[in-house]
Amino acid sequence: MEKTTPTTRFYRPELDGLRFFAFFFVFLHHLPMAEGYYVGPWSIFVNSLEKIHLRGWMGVDLFLCLSSYLIAKLLFLEWKTTDRISVKNFFLRRIFRIWPLYFWVCLLSFLIFPLLGWIGPSWDDVGYHGLIQTYLMPYLCFIGNWVTALDGYAPVKTLTLLWTISLEEQFYVMTPFLLRLAKFEKKSIFKVFGFLLAVTIVARVAAVMAGSRYPFIWVSTLTRLDPLALGTCLALFEDDLIALTKRFPAWAFALIGLGLLEIVFMLPDMDPQTINVVWQYFILDCGFCCLIFAAIQPGTFQRFFSFCMFTQLGKISYGLYVYHVWAFSISSWVLRWMIVYFNLRLNLFIFESLEMLLGLTITIGISFVSYHLFEKQFLKLKSRFSTIQSRPV
Repeated sequence: MEKTTPTTRFYRPELDGLRFFAFFFVFLHHLPMAEGYYVGPWSIFVNSLEKIHLRGWMGVDLFLCLSSYLIAKLLFLEWKTTDRISVKNFFLRRIFRIWPLYFWVCLLSFLIFPLLGWIGPSWDDVGYHGLIQTYLMPYLCFIGNWVTALDGYAPVKTLTLLWTISLEEQFYVMTPFLLRLAKFEKKSIFKVFGFLLAVTIVARVAAVMAGSRYPFIWVSTLTRLDPLALGTCLALFEDDLIALTKRFPAWAFALIGLGLLEIVFMLPDMDPQTINVVWQYFILDCGFCCLIFAAIQPGTFQRFFSFCMFTQLGKISYGLYVYHVWAFSISSWVLRWMIVYFNLRLNLFIFESLEMLLGLTITIGISFVSYHLFEKQFLKLKSRFSTIQSRPV
């Protein structure tokens, strides 16, 4: 690749807009909903919401594709600007961005919530000792996804979301070294990340043949490299895809992406870990990469995802992701208190709608405060170690 001198800032607000939708899918997936087919005046809406609720886990892959795309793009621009990658600065940026909120949630989950007897076992329960013995050290060492794969989800809901952070951190330890090894040459990049995709598919085949149980394939690193490898390739081969838009408009990529998502949407869910998991994550992540590419091209999709409300919520999406399960516990308690105190009679649709709106409002409120009073202080430090500045703090 030829050396050029890009600007020292790279920020695409539409990526923040996409981040919000990634969170919203996960939010709907964790939304407490009664099972069964709803019959009533709002049946079409409720039953459609139920389908999205069942497939909301797909938002995790969108998060991972977006994260790997942005990190690879920033590293590529740093290399074009300075002819090198500072591994030390890369790791410091990851620490300032990820660690403060991550370890705060660990503190809540392993100490504060158990002391309060909330969202999991109390500190004096037998289950609490099992939580500490099994999960504490793996989560503190960013291998929480592996203990989840082998022993199942932790008995504290706020911890069940953090496996994705472990997965990302493990991949990003390798990323700068892999890119330096490939020297950002397209043939080398294709070989390196093509090899990673082959490894993850073979690993899923082996896991299915070995009879592994959920959530092993869903959370283990070797079986979940697709979104990270494909998002990285999207960033590094973006110029080649832009050349294709002279023949195929950006909306064509969006249609392809939606078509691929529809294929996955019609497949059995990922919980049973049937033979479909061998390829459904790959198809899903190819679809998301097509949608990301369509969103970053000038046009209707870019304007839609750049809408101010979406980008501002996407800016605090890390907090939205880690706090929303906590917010559901609060919203559920508040609603039940209101029903008893005011002697309310709510049908299922009204109750679930209020729970969703209240849960979303509380999540946004907690995340907003967390971002501006806590996370932002570390993000200011992160910018000191950035050759290419990304989103304004």
